[in-house]
Amino acid sequence: MKRLLFKIICITEVLLSAADSFPLSEDMLKKLSAAGEQCVDEEVKRVLLGVKRVKETMEKKEEKHRQLMDALWHSIDKKKV
Repeated sequence: MKRLLFKIICITEVLLSAADSFPLSEDMLKKLSAAGEQCVDEEVKRVLLGVKRVKETMEKKEEKHRQLMDALWHSIDKKKV
């Protein structure tokens, strides 16, 4: 996310400084749009990978928790008998 924000700021700076120099052509705008789209796509991929890792971690923790609870209930049942 920081990279995306940094890139947006850089592009904004380029656009602001270029606005004084010369008007942007249609081709330049298309190139900037394509570059921005590529940056967004990369960030989305990173986020999706992060979500996948978090999900896997949560599933592992849930499995460990379930095993511990089963062991706890088993020991409680043993003490009752």
